[in-house]
Amino acid sequence: MGKRIALMVPTLNNGGAEKVAADLSIYFEQKGYEVIIFTEDRQRHTEHEHSGKMVYVHRLCGTKASAGGRDFFRYLLQDASTYRNMKRKYRIDVTISFMQASNLLNILSRCGDKVIVTIHCVTSKRKDMFGTMGHTRLVFKYLYQLADRIVLVSDYCRRDWIGHYNDFFKKTEVINNPLIIKQKNDCSNSDVEKRTLGSNVVISVARLDGVKQQWHLIRAFKKVLEKCPDARLLIAGEGILKESLVMLCEQLGISHSVHFLGFVHCVEEYIQMCKAVIITSASESWCNVIAEAMGQGVPVVANDCPGGIRELMGVGRNPRYRKKNLVTDCGIITPRLDGKKYKAGDVLTNEECLLAEAILCLLQEDNLRQEMSEKCIENAKKYELQIIGEKWERVISRIECEKRGKLVSRGSEVVFTVLQMIMRKYNCESGTGKDDSNEKFVSYFNILNQWMVLKEEKISIENYFSSHGYKKIAIYGMAKMANHLIKELENSSVEIVYGIDRQADSIYGKFPIFSTDRIFPESDVIVVTPVFDYENIKKELTGKVNCPIVPLDEVVNDTYERMVSLV
Repeated sequence: MGKRIALMVPTLNNGGAEKVAADLSIYFEQKGYEVIIFTEDRQRHTEHEHSGKMVYVHRLCGTKASAGGRDFFRYLLQDASTYRNMKRKYRIDVTISFMQASNLLNILSRCGDKVIVTIHCVTSKRKDMFGTMGHTRLVFKYLYQLADRIVLVSDYCRRDWIGHYNDFFKKTEVINNPLIIKQKNDCSNSDVEKRTLGSNVVISVARLDGVKQQWHLIRAFKKVLEKCPDARLLIAGEGILKESLVMLCEQLGISHSVHFLGFVHCVEEYIQMCKAVIITSASESWCNVIAEAMGQGVPVVANDCPGGIRELMGVGRNPRYRKKNLVTDCGIITPRLDGKKYKAGDVLTNEECLLAEAILCLLQEDNLRQEMSEKCIENAKKYELQIIGEKWERVISRIECEKRGKLVSRGSEVVFTVLQMIMRKYNCESGTGKDDSNEKFVSYFNILNQWMVLKEEKISIENYFSSHGYKKIAIYGMAKMANHLIKELENSSVEIVYGIDRQADSIYGKFPIFSTDRIFPESDVIVVTPVFDYENIKKELTGKVNCPIVPLDEVVNDTYERMVSLV
């Protein structure tokens, strides 16, 4: 089995898919794998606990070309090339990606690794996903088939995927999200407010946006307060709807009973204080919050939205109903909410009334809640990290034994090549020719972006040379990037003994500058500043020097990664 696993994820801050990536990094490292996390987020203080080596990769296609068109393809290919180089650099055996853009790039950047993409939403219900060229039904239906596996988090999601996008080569797998059950003494959240909330407390944990539909909960909670005045609602999370939700509470006159907590790092500490966790989402592929609540023995009230909620909450063969509410082993499932944003003065919908009744049921019926609590703890054990991690290992083992790997790999390369040909043809027809300047810009931007972070942290790339024992260096390419490097190494322990440039005769400096058509003096290493042409330059210098030849981006990246590993 391959021993180097890469996890491609935009960030490790917030989010359910992001937490899955973080939890899997812990499992794989405990099992002896070398874990590399490719992430766009250069913040070094991530919210989710994780293991492995963090590697920051600047990505263009998600930020500069979201509207689609020629720019989208150009940035997509550049990003795929970047990830391909990273996979080669770290000799990756298996790459697992999270979120749609990362999935696409994972497939296109294949370079001998096994590619696994993950789906963490009910794609047919997420209309907001289809606004860009990278998130179209054709991409899901055909390009995703070039992955070795498509892992979905619930049986519902798998059925939805097959029904809309097919599964031509039987590549879909269901692996539920892992759960790390934290006990009370595992949480040390200094943010927990010590206000007296009483015993009738419920909580909603989700980002504050349209998909999560917290306005339904706030409206229903006013009805809860009519029969249980001492009830309190905690709302944990941040998002664009926070201001409007706060205003809705004020208009309903219940602000004193609803507390907005913002983002909470150790949410289990709050869940332990509550009698129920409330879910009002428009869709939930799996819902990590429900699993976390079960792990703490806290029942759940969830509306019957598309996704894996019924699987997770243990709907049996002979379901029990209270009016139209479905009573399960681990909580109560209420009829699906309509998602419309009603005003404070509008009459409650029937579904909101049933939501309020379900909340009251768990607040007031201690015996039922205790029965559900025991079932929650029992059912949660099925999703513990050890069990889910073993399922991942079995999937990886099966992939490595399959004979179709070469064909799949070739398919990814063909698609990548075709996209490159289309871009070249477009450029030629537009009279632009090969866009070398754009390639230079991207490579230099990536270097300078990380270099600036190092400068902000007062860390010099002198550390790279010292750590490798390089005391005397040479520089290939005496343009602007070389000037930055020279300035950086002034008054350091590193001596620049000479430079190399094709225009050597017209360049003057504090050290000798040689043209490329000669044998060069001794040095410990040669640093190539025009990194976009590094491979050709390396070939050009082979046989003329007896020392390592490294690109400037490796110098900067290595220094940056060492800094991250120490934080």
